[in-house]
Amino acid sequence: MIGTSTREYIFIRACIFLLRAITPACISYCALRFLSPARLRAPVALELWAACETLFFFFFYIPRKQHLQAAAVHPPLASRKERRLLFDRCSSNIPDHARYLRGWFMGAPLSEIKRDNLNEFLAWAFFNTGHVNTIDPDELDEYIREIEKQLGREVEPGRGNARCVRLTIDKVDMSHRSLLWYMVSTKSALPQAAIDALNRLFRLSIFSLPSVCGTPTSTTTAFLSGSTFRCSHSVPMI
Repeated sequence: MIGTSTREYIFIRACIFLLRAITPACISYCALRFLSPARLRAPVALELWAACETLFFFFFYIPRKQHLQAAAVHPPLASRKERRLLFDRCSSNIPDHARYLRGWFMGAPLSEIKRDNLNEFLAWAFFNTGHVNTIDPDELDEYIREIEKQLGREVEPGRGNARCVRLTIDKVDMSHRSLLWYMVSTKSALPQAAIDALNRLFRLSIFSLPSVCGTPTSTTTAFLSGSTFRCSHSVPMI
């Protein structure tokens, strides 16, 4: 558990600062090393590490960020009849409309989900757009009336503090992490990655033995072409 004292907070912030400073330091070193190869020279291991961090930033992080920030490609807009059919089909499969709606608004109370907030959500969900003013207001009002029936209450006019999730429109905020960060954070996931690779290559049938009296099992069994092998329980099986 992370402590809550001032000293521990300062230590954690210092660690975060140092981890975030790795990539700028590596890029700066590589640039200086290229400009002044005779003056600046670090051990080979550090130079390789700096080169890897620099390549990771420019050839993986930057392209990945641009890809995630690119506008989504939406399917052709459906007709009004098709949209209404989709709306009714979705509504008929929702057991708790209040909980469902709050989920799309990141847990905000219903009192903060007002008409303008709903219009934004419906514009994305059924029209694939974030511009409410380009949509027929009568159709939006039709959907909101149905939502009011399902909720058993009227939706207040105006705009509340709630913010809806629009998966293909909202900006994706990325925070850079160094290659070292990923190497450390994914170390525990390497056994699972190995199992996944074997599964893709050999189509393994993997399952965990059922627990007895609430005690977790210590082994996981995998079948491969009629043979079996067992994995330690520390390997997370999904």
